[in-house]
Amino acid sequence: MKTVARMLLLLSVVLLFAACSKKVEQSLAELKSTDAKVREAAIERLVRGGGRVAPKVAGALTAKNEAERKAAFAVMTRLGKAALLTMLDKIDLAFASREVREGFTDYFRSLGDAGYQHLLIELMGCAARETKLNESSGSMAELSKVHHHFESISLILETLNNNADVGRVPELLKHSYAPVRVRAAYLLCVKGWSPTSPELGVIYFSHLAETLECPNVPEPIEDAARLAASNFKLYLETANRYPAGGETREKILVSAGTEEVARYIFDQARRASSEFVIANLFGLLKKMESEEGRRYARELLRDPRLGPSIRAVDPEAAAGL
Repeated sequence: MKTVARMLLLLSVVLLFAACSKKVEQSLAELKSTDAKVREAAIERLVRGGGRVAPKVAGALTAKNEAERKAAFAVMTRLGKAALLTMLDKIDLAFASREVREGFTDYFRSLGDAGYQHLLIELMGCAARETKLNESSGSMAELSKVHHHFESISLILETLNNNADVGRVPELLKHSYAPVRVRAAYLLCVKGWSPTSPELGVIYFSHLAETLECPNVPEPIEDAARLAASNFKLYLETANRYPAGGETREKILVSAGTEEVARYIFDQARRASSEFVIANLFGLLKKMESEEGRRYARELLRDPRLGPSIRAVDPEAAAGL
C-alpha cells in the first residue's frame, strides 16, 4: 500500500508540474495578445509564478512585437529582485535596440540603489575575468564575449542618470586590457567624475579621446595635452604603461607643442631608421602651432641623412616652413 501511495503522490506531483508548465506556456503566448486585458491577466499569472518563470520570460525581451516585449519587461519589473539574476544574465541583449535598452534601464531603476550597486559589482567582476583572460593569453573569442558583457553592464549604468556613484570604477583606468580602460573612461565621464591625480588624468583623458563624445569633457585631447605640457616625464611614463589606441598620442603631442615635446619628437626622428617613421615625426613637428616645432622640423630637413628621407616621402615637406 505504501508503494502505491508513493506512486500516486509522485504522479500527482508530475501532473501538477505539467499543469503549471502548461499555464506558464499559455501565459507566455498570451503576452503577445492584441487584447490588453488578456496580456495583463497573463502578466499577473506569470508574476505569481515568482523568479522561476523569469528565464522563460527572458525570451520575449527582444520580441519584435512591441506589446509582447513591453509585457515581458513588465513581468520582470513586477518580479523585482526575483528576476535580478536572469536580468544580469541577459543584459547583453541591451544592445539589441533602443527599446530593449530602455527596458533594462527601467528595470534596474525600479530596484533603486540596490539594483545600481548590483550592476557595479557585476561590472567589477566582469573586469576581473577580463584581467585573467588578457594576462593569461586566453581565447580572444572568450575575451571578446566577456568584454561585450562588460560593455552591456556599462551601457545600463550610463543610462541610469539618476545615480552618479562610480564605486571602484576609477580602478579600471589602470586595467591591463585597453578596451576596459576606454569604456571605464566613458562611464566615468558620463557620471561627472574628475581625475584625482595627474597620472589618472593622463589615462582618463587620453582614453576618453578613443570613445564616444562626452559632453562633460568636450576636448579630452586638449586636457591631456595640458598635462603633458606641465609634466612631460609623467605623461610619457603613464602613456607608455597605459597606451591609448589610434593616433591619440600623436594628437596629444602636437597639441602640447612645448619645446620639450618638440625636442622629444626630434630625438625620436634622429633615432629612427624607417623613412616613413622619420617623415611622420617630421609631420608632427610641422603640425605644431609653435616656433619650436617649426624650428626642429627645419633642422630635420637640413640633416644630410634625414632630409632626403623626408623629401622622398613628402616632396613638398619644406612648404610652410
